[in-house]
Amino acid sequence: RGDSEAGLELFVRAAEEGNTRAQWNAAATLWNLADDLGLQPDAKRSLYYLEKAADQGHEQAMQELARRYAAGDGVDKDEDKAVEINIRAQELREQALRRRQ
Repeated sequence: RGDSEAGLELFVRAAEEGNTRAQWNAAATLWNLADDLGLQPDAKRSLYYLEKAADQGHEQAMQELARRYAAGDGVDKDEDKAVEINIRAQELREQALRRRQ
């Protein structure tokens, strides 16, 4: 458990500095992986970092955030918000494709 907590704190420190990948990893660790690592799941902190990563356009974070809102997994169920997030993610994917052309 000590190593898991230390790893999480590294993610959290980098996440607070604006590192999008660390925000995603902190969110995943706090919610999806917590039980496997012997940590207490923390929906509120996980959502905080997930929203930060999604706000910066992290595609996996956006997908997970939309899934959570659609299912009411750790948040109040909000299908409209899930659709809104999915639309934004699709727009970002399309912008990335246009830049590559």
